[in-house]
Amino acid sequence: MRAIIKIPVLVAGLLFFCTAAFSQQVAKSIPYPASPDGVIGFLQFTPPDYGTQKHPLIVFLHGIGERGNGTSQINSVANNGTPYYCAHGATMRFTAGGVTSSFVVLTPQLSTQYGSWPPFYVKEMIKYAKANLQIDTNRIYVTGLSLGGGGIWRLITDNSDHTFDGTIAAAAPVCGTQEETDADFCTTIGTNHLPVWAFHSMDDGTVGVGATQHAEILAGWCGLSPAAKFTYYQSGGHAGAWINAYDTGHITRTISNGSSFTANPNLYEWFLSKTRATAPVADPGPSQTINTTSTVLNSSGSYSPNGSITGYSWQQVSGPSAATIINAGSATATITNMQANSSYSFQLTVTDVVGASGSAVTGITVMGALPVEFSYVRAQSAANGNLLQWGTASEQNSSYFIIERSEDGKKFFTAGNVAAAGNSSSARDYTYTDSKTIAGNTYYRLKEVDKDGKFKYSQVVLVSGNNRNTGVQMYPNPVQDNLAIVINNEIKGNGRIIVHELTGRILREQAIEKNDRVLDAVINMNNLAAGLYVVEVKIGDYKITQRVLKK
Repeated sequence: MRAIIKIPVLVAGLLFFCTAAFSQQVAKSIPYPASPDGVIGFLQFTPPDYGTQKHPLIVFLHGIGERGNGTSQINSVANNGTPYYCAHGATMRFTAGGVTSSFVVLTPQLSTQYGSWPPFYVKEMIKYAKANLQIDTNRIYVTGLSLGGGGIWRLITDNSDHTFDGTIAAAAPVCGTQEETDADFCTTIGTNHLPVWAFHSMDDGTVGVGATQHAEILAGWCGLSPAAKFTYYQSGGHAGAWINAYDTGHITRTISNGSSFTANPNLYEWFLSKTRATAPVADPGPSQTINTTSTVLNSSGSYSPNGSITGYSWQQVSGPSAATIINAGSATATITNMQANSSYSFQLTVTDVVGASGSAVTGITVMGALPVEFSYVRAQSAANGNLLQWGTASEQNSSYFIIERSEDGKKFFTAGNVAAAGNSSSARDYTYTDSKTIAGNTYYRLKEVDKDGKFKYSQVVLVSGNNRNTGVQMYPNPVQDNLAIVINNEIKGNGRIIVHELTGRILREQAIEKNDRVLDAVINMNNLAAGLYVVEVKIGDYKITQRVLKK
């Protein structure tokens, strides 16, 4: 992790001056008795136009090779990354969204007594900047390389203060060591809707790329909003990641999938596109197609970067005037009295603690009542593909079933079709084998079409890529209320479903009895806090575990 970019040795205590007039990087320190050296030393960069605006702030964390005492050794923190560019002529002036801004940059020095970055370094830099510099407190960004990249992961998942990263507009760990707190990943980054862009080289021989890939797995489990960005350079080694990521231009590099990647926007322009002072995001939920005349609209995906949401308002914006909205001023509204064979639109407006508001619209399509009732729908991995099995309790005027496949559970495509019974007063069973398998998760749903052209969808079922050979599926994942567990194998006997914290502490336990090949079970996750859990299925000596994210 030691720097490999060489620059001339500088006299200790010397001020760094950029070549542009009046921009400078100077050594500073503040007393901090809790640190080993009694002070936090740092370099402070102010741009040529400092004082003409409220400047965005970057707090930069260096690698392990630049540690020092914060005073006579402070200059080494400019060996790499953003402070290196400041010391060599960068004005740190960029344009994003038609607005030009110039950064103030603070680079603290980590004491040699530490082997990793405690979060107080960044927190003290932000406190100092707010008190002494002309900064825009809605545009505070944190970044670091190598050990400093790990320090950023640790900072933004710091479980001692889950609200802290709500003051940060965006974070960028570069070839960071693996220091995030897994159990708090969702309740820090996720809860604060913190934008993250991480970088690593695939051939990094100092901090393996697996450290960043681990964070990417966590981000996927959390379903972050906005989604975190991960850029993997095909080559460049340890230093290549920060040479590329912190470049102030629009460089083109080859990334891990072999394609050409151009940094447009570059990291600094991407930073400027993120701010904490934005309108709240209203999320009325996905569009629905239903076969009843009532449904529930849930705004749980709504959030505000300014703080909590304090007000909700639902209203109908299109469709027949018969619909009734119950609890129109709450986070969850019930829609009743809708007409069959009709389409509706409903708008959600949310207001946050500072009075800002945001709106979004969702749609509901109400189908006519259809003469078919699904008694079960299952899907599992088989030797020659994915096997779908479903049954109907009775049928009247049914024509055929369309099998639809999806890789994300949202966009579905036709996989095949099966003829229906037409008219049947007794139970009927159907099967379909989908020979096109997908390496990851595969979602399926059935579309029953009757002879009049009307149709009805079944529930969505999952063939899990993580459990393709285990015979156990757990979905939905992430889960909000009930977790469905399907066990499809030859194992039989009495067993248990157990929900653990990552620490191993048991939170839920439920008995099961498996007498047939297939057992459908449900365990309630509703009252658990948001985060990652381990769900364990045990039947005799058979045991399998899977991580499940609770929203």
